[in-house]
Amino acid sequence: MLFPTLRVTTVALVVLITGCAGTYKPKIPQKLKDSIATVEVFSFISQEEIDMQFNYSNAGVGIAVGVGGAVGGMMGAMVDGVVNHSLAKNAEQRVQPYRDKLVEYDFNSTHLAQLKKSLHKVDWVKINKLESEINREDFKLHAYMRKIKHDSLLIIRTSYSVSPDFEVINVSSFCDLFVKPKQKSKLKKPKFHAKVSQYYQYQSPSKKQTHLATLPDFVARRDKIIAKYQATIENARRPGKKSLYQRKKREEIEIAAKKALKKSPMHLAWTADELKEQLNKGIDHVLTMLTIDLNDQRSSKEYKALEEKISLINFHGEQRLSEVYLIDSYQGHNFYRTRDGSLFSVPEGDTLRNRAELQ
Repeated sequence: MLFPTLRVTTVALVVLITGCAGTYKPKIPQKLKDSIATVEVFSFISQEEIDMQFNYSNAGVGIAVGVGGAVGGMMGAMVDGVVNHSLAKNAEQRVQPYRDKLVEYDFNSTHLAQLKKSLHKVDWVKINKLESEINREDFKLHAYMRKIKHDSLLIIRTSYSVSPDFEVINVSSFCDLFVKPKQKSKLKKPKFHAKVSQYYQYQSPSKKQTHLATLPDFVARRDKIIAKYQATIENARRPGKKSLYQRKKREEIEIAAKKALKKSPMHLAWTADELKEQLNKGIDHVLTMLTIDLNDQRSSKEYKALEEKISLINFHGEQRLSEVYLIDSYQGHNFYRTRDGSLFSVPEGDTLRNRAELQ
């Protein structure tokens, strides 16, 4: 199966972000680059309209464990199926006003135009074909690779969505680079494995953070809390103590934010112009990260020097500190590489949010 479900992929991504050692980036040996004279590119847009994220139900896991055996597993799967169908239907209804606002916006054409510009910035990639009209469901990798006319195939799968709390707009892409295999024997079918697989995600500024930044009283209180903990965090000798004070700092800032929002409520509704602006930025940032990846020459040692910790929220709402590598700054965002090599565009000073499932 060429395209794994988003659920499996994003769950694996969270595991990798939160503690698995990695190589920091996809390895593209010079020998591989030299073997690729021409590239075909297929761009798949996962949906025609903006989607809403939601958190999948795991209630069935408890039932399966409690009942046990095949019956328990079947009952758990049925419960999750019913709950997730309801969640997806609810998400569909909630996102409809946003779809109405974007009825004249063509995400695919905007993405394609930017993709052409971005790929020309990669010296070792010569594009001979760029396809965006092919139906993703009809595309069969094995059948196509047998008749491919060029050295390699770059597949880019892109989606765009709004977070469950309406605070953030996300644009994300999965990219896979396949190389045309040499047919050694007519009796053996060649195997197709991606030489490079990568994930990119753009995260818009949070509606809440943008609103809070306009409240002088909150900004003053936030800065006071940061100053209060700054020296203590820097002087902490043990990682556990440092994490403890960082957590206390976050908790105090969150309490201050709740009080400020109670006095001055925010409006979460995105206007049509705001949505278009963030989607256009998302396309630009994701493809800029792709370009950085294909041109990246940093060593693991150089990456280690870029290491820092930022706050990460996974799609179940859990928050923790995670090690990342700050590789660039772009239009008020930081480009962070996680340990599995994925790249995230996060507003400066904001929390990295791993997206939930799509409806």
